[in-house]
Amino acid sequence: MQIETQHRVYMEHTDMQGVVNNAQYMNWMGWARQAFWQRVNYSEHEALQDGLSWRLVRVDCRYRHNVGLNARIQQTTHVSVEGVRVVFRHRFRANDRVLVDATSEMCVIDHQHRPVRLPDRVRDGVSQQPTS
Repeated sequence: MQIETQHRVYMEHTDMQGVVNNAQYMNWMGWARQAFWQRVNYSEHEALQDGLSWRLVRVDCRYRHNVGLNARIQQTTHVSVEGVRVVFRHRFRANDRVLVDATSEMCVIDHQHRPVRLPDRVRDGVSQQPTS
């Protein structure tokens, strides 16, 4: 599965140096993860009804280039299932340059905070979604 998102850089996204603050990329990665759960039609509310919860378990970022105010950023997120984890591989680009490559991972945990097998509807949703 692939999720495509466009971002425009506004003043609140920048730091004192006038470039996109690294924390903003974390926010945008969170938006892609939220879009994933919506696309596979498994809300946090539904997970809680099943006695489960989502957890972010890892984030790894490689910052390559900076952009500033008014830049238009293309975010491409590839989603895969690896064991009990959902792996999100994010790439942020602007002006034909890679700005950030990042990976984030989530899992579903039970009421005892143990990772559990992803529900079939999540696994099926990843494998049945066309890439864009």
